[in-house]
Amino acid sequence: MLILPDLKSPSTRRASRRSAAIGFLGPIVGSLTVFASVMLAERIWLSSDFTTSFWSDLGFFLFFGWFVGFLPALVSAYVWFSVGCRLSHPLARTIAALIIGGISGAVLIWPMLLLFGHSFAPFSAFSFLGGVGGAVALAATALPWSDH
Repeated sequence: MLILPDLKSPSTRRASRRSAAIGFLGPIVGSLTVFASVMLAERIWLSSDFTTSFWSDLGFFLFFGWFVGFLPALVSAYVWFSVGCRLSHPLARTIAALIIGGISGAVLIWPMLLLFGHSFAPFSAFSFLGGVGGAVALAATALPWSDH
């Protein structure tokens, strides 16, 4: 027998808003995190064309990053609501969010890259960047330190 959630319950409405935030805002947060990481690693602000290329680079990262991060965000939201949000202590929930987001971002970024970027040459740090972006995105959108 299928048991459906009570859609009028405040906790169900809060969980559905939170999962929408994870799924749709998470890839944006992850893209901004990866963009900032690349800027810091490459010290892009020292280049002569930084001011002219900043907005186009940011637009590319946000557009491409949202599509690439959508599947990891959906999987993160599912695992978060299955496991992570059931933890009682805020520190445990925060650590769980970082682990869940990091693993899903590092692993699930590859199928999306193969789907959208056939000529993309992967490099070893890309999984790391995807993991950092996923961890920050899930922690920022799931708000594990707050009481739900």
